[in-house]
Amino acid sequence: MRKIVLVSLCTLLLLTACSQVRETADQILTPPPMEEEGDIPPEIATAAAATLMAMATEDPQVSSEAESQATAVPEEVEVEDTGEKTIDEPAEDAEVTSNESDSDETTDGEADLSANEENVTESESDSVMDSPAPVSVFYPNATYQLGESLEVGAYLFRHWVSESGEPYQGLLSIDGPGMDNIWFENVTAISVVESPDLNNNGIPEVTVEQYTGGASCCFGNTVYEVRDEGLTKLLKLRPNKTGAQFEDLNGDGVAEALTTDDIFSHRYCGGAGSPYPLVVMQYDAEADAYLPASPDFPDAYLDSIAYGKSQAETIEPGDMGELDGTNKCAVLYYALPLLYSGQTDLAWQAFEEHYQGDDADAFRWEIEDALQASDLYTGIYQAVNPDYEIGSAIDPSVEYELAESLDYGRFVFEYFTYPDGDLPGGDYVRIMADGERFAIVDYAIGFGDLNGTDLTNDGTPEVIIERFTGGAHCCSGTEVYSVGDRLENVLSRVPAECGGGFNDLDGDGTYEYITCDDVFAYAYCPYVGSPFPQVVMKYDVDRGYIPASPEFPQVYDESIVRNLESAQVSEPGAYGEFDGSNKCSVLPVVLDYLYSGQDELAWQTFNDIYKGDDIASFPGDILRTVSNSRMYVAPPQDAVLPGEASDVTYAVVGVAADDVLNMRSGPGVENDIVGTIGPDGQVIRILPAEIDPTQPDWVKAVYGVNEGWVNATFLAEQKGFIDRVIDVKADTVMQALRDRDMTPVALETHPEKGLLISADGFIDETDPQFIADFVAGLMADTTVYSWGFGFGDGEEIRYTFADYLSEIAYTEDLAQPDLIGFRERVSSGNTIDNSQQVFPDGVVIEYYYAGTEEYGYLDWRSIRLVFEPFENDWKLVAIVADAWAP
Repeated sequence: MRKIVLVSLCTLLLLTACSQVRETADQILTPPPMEEEGDIPPEIATAAAATLMAMATEDPQVSSEAESQATAVPEEVEVEDTGEKTIDEPAEDAEVTSNESDSDETTDGEADLSANEENVTESESDSVMDSPAPVSVFYPNATYQLGESLEVGAYLFRHWVSESGEPYQGLLSIDGPGMDNIWFENVTAISVVESPDLNNNGIPEVTVEQYTGGASCCFGNTVYEVRDEGLTKLLKLRPNKTGAQFEDLNGDGVAEALTTDDIFSHRYCGGAGSPYPLVVMQYDAEADAYLPASPDFPDAYLDSIAYGKSQAETIEPGDMGELDGTNKCAVLYYALPLLYSGQTDLAWQAFEEHYQGDDADAFRWEIEDALQASDLYTGIYQAVNPDYEIGSAIDPSVEYELAESLDYGRFVFEYFTYPDGDLPGGDYVRIMADGERFAIVDYAIGFGDLNGTDLTNDGTPEVIIERFTGGAHCCSGTEVYSVGDRLENVLSRVPAECGGGFNDLDGDGTYEYITCDDVFAYAYCPYVGSPFPQVVMKYDVDRGYIPASPEFPQVYDESIVRNLESAQVSEPGAYGEFDGSNKCSVLPVVLDYLYSGQDELAWQTFNDIYKGDDIASFPGDILRTVSNSRMYVAPPQDAVLPGEASDVTYAVVGVAADDVLNMRSGPGVENDIVGTIGPDGQVIRILPAEIDPTQPDWVKAVYGVNEGWVNATFLAEQKGFIDRVIDVKADTVMQALRDRDMTPVALETHPEKGLLISADGFIDETDPQFIADFVAGLMADTTVYSWGFGFGDGEEIRYTFADYLSEIAYTEDLAQPDLIGFRERVSSGNTIDNSQQVFPDGVVIEYYYAGTEEYGYLDWRSIRLVFEPFENDWKLVAIVADAWAP
């Protein structure tokens, strides 16, 4: 094909009169494999046990791959050494400190800050209308167009629809005070509730509906109330089988949220037969949130109880697809509506009457243990329930031995042991209230070390009961009761891979509970190699012990150092990873950072040390897993995913490989250095409110846990993430092009494939390609090469490499660009970018100059660098210049 190159801005001036629109590139994209897609189930009805069984259909998607194109290598030509010339002038206030000294010397290089200044101004003025379309972490190849927009108060909610048409790829962006450029995944719809509003307080809410895709699953809802002081999240319903709908059940003007609990999904039978009991969530004014309150609405369960009874009475064992051939699922349809509506006695009567399996005692314990694990179930945990039993694994035919008894006024705790020795599940604690049995806690192994201590610092002692179910690596749990005039269960740690213990971490007199999260057990490697991140739970007077790890980052310090050292030296497969990657050596330190609330450091570290070829998609897998864990505390505003942020993120550019960018106590070189950022710095955030108008090139930045003022000429807005080694190599190449010194470029060039140089975004067989040994002398090369054809006149463009660099490829200082794209195209032309297709194993970094308002931003240009792996290193295989073309 004939290659077309932008010759000059003279022709461009004629075009700006016709169009000021920056056109979107026609990119060749390879869609990712899609999950199985399910139809949305029917709406939840108060009696809806039957309709909630509707199953989804499957519609798998298949991805395709584009063909790669070959390139030719021209004959080697003789080099004439004519020397080099430098055209750049020193930049004002371009302050970079060398590692070799403490001086504040500045580097050479012309600093162009037009885009940085533009971004800062936009953020400072809270302009929300012009923010860019979001990028999905789960579906990075998806492209988006704006769907519905809702402007409520000071906030703009926008639903972005995937151009693929897949509903689960939709995104929500929220712009407004403190939330500029926030977006969330899997959003299918947004709507405003104004009159009457859900909680009947005169303030509108915005409801967000989510769908994750997959067979029969999963739907979620989030409700934001838009107040003058900011957004308040009234409801965050994790994606489940049905999602939620709102209905005022008791006629008080406040809507209840109706959903289902999928804790029993696929547990005893297939999805079609699994029970999904109704859950009623009620707005709690004190908590300012929707909380489970099913026992307060027993009438909502009348029809589902009747339906469940008919199932239990008429369905034969195995007819609902029970995996063990019993009638477990038929009975659950009857027992669960009774349990969720708070009718515990009737539930167990129904269970005993209709269950036909020979494992009744064990099955009942499994039901109660599952309910204990559910965050939507409330019936079994009423404060004083004389029928309350955590489990029923006690053998009534055995005479147990009383080992220890604790007397706390009207409550007595008795620890009974199995007479024949250590039998997991054989011991139990009986709780007596006023001489009558109050509760049974089975699978007990004794009382805790701090038993009788006032853990909650409220003047009443706590009784700690430790539990262990037996089994390989599993499972330990802890029950804690506050003993006063009434008995209150303040901690019920579901038996899991992790035990726990108490410690007053902050010295305030209230003890924290330190445990771990087993959500990654067996996920990527065997048990022995699986990560179990620490979790800190703190006491909340209204909710008991709740996860609060980000409030105690010091707990993770030693673990971070230990796990980081291990991750840096471990080879792929060392932890038994199922895919041969280094997932399980990397995850411990990444999870330490995530659970302790240090998200930026988590993803910086991940990019530094992860070696798998799924580096772009694995972060999404990690976040999907932790978001479904009840032990993980997401950052404010629903978690910051890699690739999206609460503020625009920036990367360091234009800093030599042996230099650092200083962070100072104030704007200007006269202020003290408070920290440094290396040339590979990424995920840097700018605080717009802190900009000093007297020093426009200086901004206050956040890098990891450090804050300080930096010279913004050495920052570029960042899209995507990349390995730090490639980042430094790319910057080295760009600085060499700026300085017209091809020796560093030659050192980075692929020794076998050489270096292809393309004068526009589309690579073809006519592009010059040079062997590595020839690259160093290109600036002195007098050979005239063809660089394509000018649009309009169609004349062939012929230059030496030095002239090509000055006249076409490097007319702006792209070593310090406005925007840098790591694995993401950021330019806006309509020339097809086929670099990823030509180099399918390559990694593309794009340095982008945004252009000027004078020319309608049509004078943009960029350089893409393509690196490929070579002998445990990354080598440069292509330099692709791009610019606007008709």
